[in-house]
Amino acid sequence: MKTDRSYRRPNDWKTLIEEFDQSGTRVRDFCLKKKISTSGFYTWRQRLRLEQPSSHKFPQTPSPPFVPITLMPEFRSTPVPQGLVLTYPNGCQVCLYEAFDPSLLKKLSLVMGVAS
Repeated sequence: MKTDRSYRRPNDWKTLIEEFDQSGTRVRDFCLKKKISTSGFYTWRQRLRLEQPSSHKFPQTPSPPFVPITLMPEFRSTPVPQGLVLTYPNGCQVCLYEAFDPSLLKKLSLVMGVAS
């Protein structure tokens, strides 16, 4: 691509980059139209961004609004058993606390097919 080799001051590059930001075109197309090299464009855009970090930033997408959530009482916490936890081969768990009924446990085990 044949480019315009005339000297450009930093202010000229700043103006060109601002025009590009407003143009909505691709860098390559913009540079062809303005007769500047793409490498020069990228070099000056980076240089100017480093000098003035608050300007010439990439456009930021707006963050989604905060959406409050409310946990239902039954989901706020899961009680931690203070007794014995039996895990059956099928993955079912039975928590036994201090005052459990052994006969009920035997019936449950029969139903689960793990006792005779």
